[in-house]
Amino acid sequence: MAPCNHTRWLRLRKNKHDVILEASDRPMRLLDDLACPEDPSGLLLLLGNHHKALTLRQLSEEPAPANSRRSHGEIHLTVSSLAEGMQRPVIVADADLPSHNRLPTVPGSRQCHEAIEQRVSNLQPGEAIAPAADDVYHSLLFPFADVVCIFVPDVGGPECVVRRLAAWLAKGPASTCPVRPCLVLAVSPGQEAKTQATIDRMIRDRDVVVNQCFERIRVVSLSDGHQEEATRRRRPIAPGRALQRELASNLCMAQDARRRHGYLLSARHTCRLLCASAATAINDPWQPVDLIRMSRGGQPVTAELASHLANVLELAGTLDDAQASSTISLIASSLLLDQYPAGAHPFHPVDVFRTLFRESCLGAFEHASAKTSCSMSASAFVELLEQEMATQFDEYLSLGSSTALHRRTMARAGDKWQGIQSEETCLICLCRRPQHALLGCVHSVCQSCVSVFYPRSDEDPNVYRIDACILCKTTTGGQALRIKPPTARPRVLSIDGGGARALVPLENLRMLQDAIGLPYPVQHNFDVAIGTSSGAMAVCALFVNGWSVDDCLHYLHVAVFLAFQRHFLLRLFLFFVGGLPFVPSMLEFLVSLVVDSKYSAGQLEMMQRDVYGPERSLTDSHEASRMGAMVAVTLTTTHDTSTFIATNYNGVGKRDPNCGDYFTPYRIDGVGTFQDGGLTFNNPTSIGVKEASALFPAAGKPSIVASFGTGFERRRHDSGARFPVRLFQAACKQMVQRQEVDERGEVFRFDVEFDGRQPPLDDVSHMDETARLAREATLGSAAMQQLARRIRAELFLFELDPARPPRFANGAYDCFGRISCRLRAGTVGLAAFMGQLHRSGALFRCHGRSLPSSFRDGDGIAPDGNFCQEVTFHVAGRRDPFDIQLCEAPGDPDTTACNIGGSPFTVDWLTRQQGLEAWFGARSDHRKRPRLDVAGVPRVKRRKLSGQFR
Repeated sequence: MAPCNHTRWLRLRKNKHDVILEASDRPMRLLDDLACPEDPSGLLLLLGNHHKALTLRQLSEEPAPANSRRSHGEIHLTVSSLAEGMQRPVIVADADLPSHNRLPTVPGSRQCHEAIEQRVSNLQPGEAIAPAADDVYHSLLFPFADVVCIFVPDVGGPECVVRRLAAWLAKGPASTCPVRPCLVLAVSPGQEAKTQATIDRMIRDRDVVVNQCFERIRVVSLSDGHQEEATRRRRPIAPGRALQRELASNLCMAQDARRRHGYLLSARHTCRLLCASAATAINDPWQPVDLIRMSRGGQPVTAELASHLANVLELAGTLDDAQASSTISLIASSLLLDQYPAGAHPFHPVDVFRTLFRESCLGAFEHASAKTSCSMSASAFVELLEQEMATQFDEYLSLGSSTALHRRTMARAGDKWQGIQSEETCLICLCRRPQHALLGCVHSVCQSCVSVFYPRSDEDPNVYRIDACILCKTTTGGQALRIKPPTARPRVLSIDGGGARALVPLENLRMLQDAIGLPYPVQHNFDVAIGTSSGAMAVCALFVNGWSVDDCLHYLHVAVFLAFQRHFLLRLFLFFVGGLPFVPSMLEFLVSLVVDSKYSAGQLEMMQRDVYGPERSLTDSHEASRMGAMVAVTLTTTHDTSTFIATNYNGVGKRDPNCGDYFTPYRIDGVGTFQDGGLTFNNPTSIGVKEASALFPAAGKPSIVASFGTGFERRRHDSGARFPVRLFQAACKQMVQRQEVDERGEVFRFDVEFDGRQPPLDDVSHMDETARLAREATLGSAAMQQLARRIRAELFLFELDPARPPRFANGAYDCFGRISCRLRAGTVGLAAFMGQLHRSGALFRCHGRSLPSSFRDGDGIAPDGNFCQEVTFHVAGRRDPFDIQLCEAPGDPDTTACNIGGSPFTVDWLTRQQGLEAWFGARSDHRKRPRLDVAGVPRVKRRKLSGQFR
């Protein structure tokens, strides 16, 4: 579709007594008119009617479109250049100053541009519309304008201009930028002195400070003195060269001032900030626009920055002047790293520090100085930090990368930081909690630092290669770290505790692997895994050791026998008196009181040491790192029976308390004494879902939750049971069915129902029988087949095409994207999967529409050997959901169609997850994003600059 010629950006209209502001995506469409959007661009605001129209006509050589009639209260954007000294294009905003209250009441056309709305004000009967327009100009245009030109004859003469000027000055500065726009008043010939006198009188009488809003006020004649004919015939006077020179001169001066102060924005950044400002409600009372904060968009400074920096200062030890230089240098570099990712605007570092970081640094120093030796004051510390940040900023500009600067700064720090470790703060970026342990050394890093400082695998874009620790240079043995694809939602695996019934979940997992039918371990299909008690043992064996389900079955079979052996003292007593009635039970009770548990954990602990090693922690796992698995096991404290979780991602979450002992409690140095986590949360599904939400807050709820139980007994109705018995039964039922129905997405719960009393947790004699029951219960299970189909569909992912961003046209968004597969080229899994889909005649459905099959004869295999299918579709709005499904049996789509990874999507969510609109840089990975061509056409085909002042 050919691009439209509409130029409207903002539009005021009435809805009963409300004044509504409509804002379109016109600023981003302006990029179509620029040969190089990365170049700086000024903004010229023209306010008027007839004389303004003549000026605009000289800006463009193209004739105005036939439908160019404009309503009252509209603001339009175009691009042009000025011959008088301007070397770059200028964004021109033109509008009028409302002189009456006749605003349109019908929403504007939205066939070519999607618009957003916000309520600006509420008009009382007889109230003028002008104050609402003043708010729009002051808050949405003045922060970005270099020159504001008012055509005085068009707006009612000098007195009307004075009223508007007084209203703007009363609001104060439009932005925190130290550069203010120049106000040019274009007057009729011979009116210069009168207008200047009127302005001077207003300034004197109202005692206002002009430079709060404007750098200067210039009064210029519309003509050069050669337009008597136009004046005599009462026609609009065409602007003369004096006005053109005045506009060009003030634009140049404003841009020079912005360059000196670090506020000279590129056209791309200016357009993005214009859109952001229009999407933000106009504040009342007014607060100046902070361009530094606005440029960070949805990536604000972390609220925990002060606590992280305080931790760094405490780890550094002495904060004397001589000792603090290395620490200050590292902190300054980390702040630059946070503020200046690839694509960021180079705001002056002093402004950045005072706006974003100063208060956090003050708080960090005050907290740390109370615990360490310190001879400097807090003010001296932040002053040194500010100076160091300014010094390093010059180095950053010469290197062209804050990542390279931070690498160099860490190298200069030398051995000071190599031996320091922290579980609270990532010692690379200094502003996040570390998440991933580096194998072979004492350090851990956050996921952002993995993305920023380590390379992606050539074979898989979701795998990072970590060859050595950046801090201590220790090699990691070729550690590979997989991260969840950005457009996928987390998949959760939960395994209950069950003592001697521990084989039941593993039998179900084996059946699931058979149902999936692909040659790789079943645990690779989950991002978050959590287990309790015996379920924790299974989770660790599957993910930490990377064992197959069969190996885990054998391991747990042996472990359960070792775990439920009676204490030596009890066996000795029973040898002599075991034949007496009630004696075994009484002795068992007495021994458990003496030794603080019913069974000894000694042999089980010995087996665990043999399996995992004496010094291994939950974080020391090549397999979990390679799978990208977030592993958690539940623990229960002995002092108040609170539930805690131990994780391989350095997260500890406190849960609801309960009570009880089963195994000997175990002391973890520096943390506390813990015992079997199944005592309070035997079914940890709800914890696993909460952990998934905490780990991936932007991803939304999990797409798959697979929960495997260890059995429960069928409950018979007994109307004669007394209230305490019924209450106890209800509590037991709640434990079995905890969080089975909620808003977590599709939850699959697999359990075994025992007809009668379920085997006790320590009854090892029924292990094989319970395993058999699990197999029989799962055979032919429709839920198991559906879960397998869901998992297979989740192997596919979808992303928008960065080179062809969604384009709004004909009342809908035209979208382009591609489907890829988690299974990568050269793996037996991909070959087997493609073959199965080809034989079944599988296809994708997008938004209910079947797509041509890409599984025939390798049609969907790209030149690099990976699967790729392009998709084109339309959605009405950026927040309207659409789904992409894999249908493995086209003859029965309603039963077999399953959402692929992340589906259903919205354009908004995909754009955020892919970072496609991170116009000022993505702080999550610092990698340059493909420049979105808003027109969806190659740059060379863009329209040339439309014209210039002559």
